[in-house]
Amino acid sequence: MAAYADWLRSRPGLPKLFVNAEPGFFLTGSQRDFCRTWPDQSEVTVRGAHFVQEDSGREIAAAIAAWLPGTDR
Repeated sequence: MAAYADWLRSRPGLPKLFVNAEPGFFLTGSQRDFCRTWPDQSEVTVRGAHFVQEDSGREIAAAIAAWLPGTDR
């Protein structure tokens, strides 16, 4: 995970979407704060705890659909 985090941090210009969950379960506190330090990252917050993709699947899909056109990818 450390190598992947380093890779994400070292890729300015690479668009990233951070899907934050409230209240969250796994990615909270300092780990969440660390993820927010990556360059060229957008963030969306959805409702969810343990299985965020199940709790807020439609919201995540809508966030990706809104974010992707702005990435020019």
